[in-house]
Amino acid sequence: MKKFIFLSILLPMLAVGQTAVEYYNRAMAEFSYNNSFGAMENINKAIVLKADYADALSYRGYFHHLSKEYDKAIADYLAADKLKHNVNGYFIACPYAVKGNTAEAFKWLEVSLSTAENKAVLSAIINDKDLTSLHGDPKWKELINKKWYTEYEMLMNEGNDKTNAKDLPGALIAWNKAIALDSKNDKAYGARAINHLYQGNFDKALTDLNEAIRLSPSNSSYFGNRAYVYKELKKNNEALLDYNKAIQLDPQNMVYADRAMVKFILNQKDPGVASDLKMYLDCYYKDDFNFYLLGNYYYGIDNMPEAIKALDKAISINNQQGGYYMKRGSAYFISKQNAKAIEDYSAAIQLNGKDGEAYYSRGTAKGESRDKVGACEDWRKAQDLGYADPNGYIRDICK
Repeated sequence: MKKFIFLSILLPMLAVGQTAVEYYNRAMAEFSYNNSFGAMENINKAIVLKADYADALSYRGYFHHLSKEYDKAIADYLAADKLKHNVNGYFIACPYAVKGNTAEAFKWLEVSLSTAENKAVLSAIINDKDLTSLHGDPKWKELINKKWYTEYEMLMNEGNDKTNAKDLPGALIAWNKAIALDSKNDKAYGARAINHLYQGNFDKALTDLNEAIRLSPSNSSYFGNRAYVYKELKKNNEALLDYNKAIQLDPQNMVYADRAMVKFILNQKDPGVASDLKMYLDCYYKDDFNFYLLGNYYYGIDNMPEAIKALDKAISINNQQGGYYMKRGSAYFISKQNAKAIEDYSAAIQLNGKDGEAYYSRGTAKGESRDKVGACEDWRKAQDLGYADPNGYIRDICK
């Protein structure tokens, strides 16, 4: 695993109105962007606001672990474990092993393998380099040879292993066996639903998620996954209800962008579209597509300044999408900024020289700028590329 260097941070300044969960979500996004400083800064802010935030303490421990601050990692892992049972058993063992405290390392490995909650995967323990120092201890052989898993858990692990190996049919067999063994356990239903999703079997996925939710009605992930299935089945009202429930059960479930899409489909002027996208983009600020969607939303409600601002961001992240330039060009055109509109339409043409709509739009912007020759050239080029002249400009103007 890649190692990160985290800088020590004292008492971070907090932005007004930000919640602990929002800082936590931002930390997860920064971590996904390999921004170690930002991840630690935001996780610290979350803990300042909520000292008993188990998940935040757990991740801060992990961040400390990655930067080889093992004593700090252990302290945070233990604090999280007191709040949320066995959330870190396996992880607590790792820094203890690195520090040479084999007794505590084995103790926590046994904890991580002996309870049903957050049970560690034995293959991960065996292959973890942090635990290499334990391999010569007699307890190691005893640990790895002991039967830790029920038959149901072994089938779940088998299904996960086959899924990771892209053997979806093999994984499906394991899930089927697990359900036949214990039809009152939600885990295999939830896993089999994902298998069906991967294979495009949305109706079967929906059936399994319905059962998983019946058995475990407080599981946010099941509602988020079922919302996705409903969206794919074009049952958007049902999808919206499930996205709402997923977030209600766990605000850390970052389905805000997906919920925004559903809201947009149901009502393109719903202000909730913008608020959800902003919530998502406050964390995942490198997502050009969702900035584009935000710009498209503002364009649709005739708020061109905000549309341009969001599209600026999308283009700054990814300047190879002609559609982004087309939408911003149209926003500029409506705002009577024809020179900028022409620049954006030209950028779209540079990316795709066969885009008839881009030529036609640029011709219209040129026409508004009193460039009749340039306008007619672009309109005729658009027509040559198969784009119709819906306004009759060539007929009426280009004589």
